Amino acid sequence: MEGPVKQFSLDALEAAPGIGLIRLKGAMAKWDIDILGLAVDKFVAHRIYRIVIDLGETTHVASAAIGTFLSIHDRMAKQGGKLVLATVGPTISSIFSRLGFQDMFVTAADVPSAVRLLTGAP
Repeated sequence: MEGPVKQFSLDALEAAPGIGLIRLKGAMAKWDIDILGLAVDKFVAHRIYRIVIDLGETTHVASAAIGTFLSIHDRMAKQGGKLVLATVGPTISSIFSRLGFQDMFVTAADVPSAVRLLTGAP
């Protein structure tokens, strides 16, 4: 028997100059999508168009959230930025694969790797 579902939470901060980091924790249901959108809006208001979404502590992502990730991806690209998904575990990877989105996103093993991808650092 599995343990209780961890309540969804989100932390947003600047991981490096000009790079936003959004850490998603717990199970993300469709009603949590607006919270993610608000976090992205705050970065955009500060002209931060390079964003890392850390999924390391995310236990589940509603299929509607995948569409939101695509929207964020497109929005950042239009501004000359980029979205990188970090620490994508097997459960989330499986959801991406089932929906046919496994190749749609740039991914990184962890947040430091994602930041290096966005800064061009080795």
